[in-house]
Amino acid sequence: MTNGQISEFLLLLDRKTAIQAHSVSDWRPEYSQELREIERQLSVLRVAADQDRGRGSSGGDYVPTMITLTEAAKRTGLSYDHLRKLALNGKIRTVRAGNSKFLVNYERLLEYLDQGDREVNA
Repeated sequence: MTNGQISEFLLLLDRKTAIQAHSVSDWRPEYSQELREIERQLSVLRVAADQDRGRGSSGGDYVPTMITLTEAAKRTGLSYDHLRKLALNGKIRTVRAGNSKFLVNYERLLEYLDQGDREVNA
């Protein structure tokens, strides 16, 4: 995926989350169409991501993109503290690099942000 595609993916996730949060108190019929369009666009971007990771039609070995929580915070716009709490509560999978540094699989983090607390594929 290009940086532009990643940015688009994150903006779509942000809008989807905003609609879902807002819709609890004030659902509007136009949200249904917008959510369908967001899902369509996310599907296209997921195909591009899968191909980049080697899981698409090429069938190559998958090597995850491991980044620090600090880098994940920069890329997603979430705070470091929020990501650290997600890690400590087992919401996102991490590995420890040293005594205090967490590494997170960036692709899995994006899946979690897309899906929420539903179980992410192993």
